Amino acid sequence: MPAEKQTQRESFRAELERQVTKFAANEEEYCAQGYPEAQARLDFSDPLFRALGWDIENRAGLPYGQRDAKR
Repeated sequence: MPAEKQTQRESFRAELERQVTKFAANEEEYCAQGYPEAQARLDFSDPLFRALGWDIENRAGLPYGQRDAKR
């Protein structure tokens, strides 16, 4: 496996572990009915997509049809 791909995989695993630890420490709050879905995206989904190398904020300035993530 190329070194760059290995580094990306290790980085993702580290981020996943951080997210799991964060969730476990505050599971009751994150599972509460009042916890907004949009906040869950910001707290958990976005960091994982970033760790996978996605440009979820469209920092590259690509047109809509060429973006990694569309909202």
